Amino acid sequence: EAIPAEKYTWRPTPEVRSIAESFLHAAAGNYITMSTVGIKLPDGVDWQKMEKSSTDKATVIATLKKSFTDSNDGFSKIPHSDFDRHVSFFGNDMTVLDMIFGACAHQHELLGQQITYARMAGVVPPWTAAMQAKNKEKEGMKKN
Repeated sequence: EAIPAEKYTWRPTPEVRSIAESFLHAAAGNYITMSTVGIKLPDGVDWQKMEKSSTDKATVIATLKKSFTDSNDGFSKIPHSDFDRHVSFFGNDMTVLDMIFGACAHQHELLGQQITYARMAGVVPPWTAAMQAKNKEKEGMKKN
């Protein structure tokens, strides 16, 4: 949310995803994982078209947040006895638990990418800005 709306179409090079596309790619990943393990997707969700569906900041954020809510709700309903069930994911034999862990790893990979994108686009991540402000305040107190 710290990235300004006008940066959502920014991309570091022409051949890679824009900021909006990367966020929507994360959302699509959540839905493809759900679909692969047999969770019914919400009406109107088409993960195959999601990545290029919007560049509007509010829409992108809402889509990403909804994908996290939907996937967390869906995964939490999977019985533990089903974790060893095998599914095919792009031709790879995986268990349901492999898919859930894979979704987590995918989200972390894209978080790292977004942090890099944000910094390249001149945005300081909120947690860094808060830490910098706190350190500046501490330095000011030491001088007094």
